[in-house]
Amino acid sequence: MTPAKISFSQYQMWKGCQHRWKLKYIDKVSIPSPSISLVFGTAMHEVLQKYLEILYTSSIQAANELPLEDLLKEKMSVEYTKMLAENDGQHFSHRDAMQEHLMDGIEILRWFKAHREEFFMKKGWELVGIETPLNIAPLESNPNVYLVGFLDLVMKDLRTGKIYIYDFKTSTSGWGKYAKADKVKTSQLVLYKTFYAKQYDIHPDNIEIEYLILKRKIDENAEYAVMKKRVQRFAPAHGKISQIQILKEIQTFVETAFDSDGNKRTDIVYPATQGERENNCRWCEFKDRDDLCSKENRIT
Repeated sequence: MTPAKISFSQYQMWKGCQHRWKLKYIDKVSIPSPSISLVFGTAMHEVLQKYLEILYTSSIQAANELPLEDLLKEKMSVEYTKMLAENDGQHFSHRDAMQEHLMDGIEILRWFKAHREEFFMKKGWELVGIETPLNIAPLESNPNVYLVGFLDLVMKDLRTGKIYIYDFKTSTSGWGKYAKADKVKTSQLVLYKTFYAKQYDIHPDNIEIEYLILKRKIDENAEYAVMKKRVQRFAPAHGKISQIQILKEIQTFVETAFDSDGNKRTDIVYPATQGERENNCRWCEFKDRDDLCSKENRIT
């Protein structure tokens, strides 16, 4: 029997609205929801990963000689074409938006190259992996459900032996206090730390995690210099208590939505939850499909 596979994004969806998860993963209702933000985010990930790969496997000079701006334009074009096909050829953005995102990305890349040593030193560091895979059962009592994921960047400090896991996030203007306080949003790396430690037999205390938030827009008149940086750093609480909390959440997801054979359960009700101020519905692809998700049945 092939184990069922879940991802952190599946958990996020289930946590926000179980009915949305059911429609997508049990009923297999597919409604494409492409966006220029997704195009930009994917392209920026790939370009920065390429830069860092060359930096650590070759040299600083070789990395700095990469035509990053051209690479970003190419990656965005490829990703847009891919999503366009998935959207039955219907355009979901326009030239001005593409150009604006491209120019924002170029500014991020220029800033990153100029300030690279603030984030990634060459000497004393080793590149462990890019898109490092995770594939592990979160619930030992149910070995038929595996969580799969890929880590953007894994580094090793050769002086201390510690592992550092980084995740790139694109954002319009960075993460404010509400985004940082959103446990569902920020616990991805906490969970990845827990499972990376288990899968690769490393003590969790020897693993650090950090989000690097790539900001498209900055306030040039901001009072503090840190607010003008194109890359924002954020390390969520990731001690033992935080690890236990997110692990329990994932295990609850598996226990609730899957049977012992790894099959998705169809004998239970998956409530439609709109959340406070209908936040869960804001980005939901089913929000305007009353036949699939009746507004009157949505709970807060």
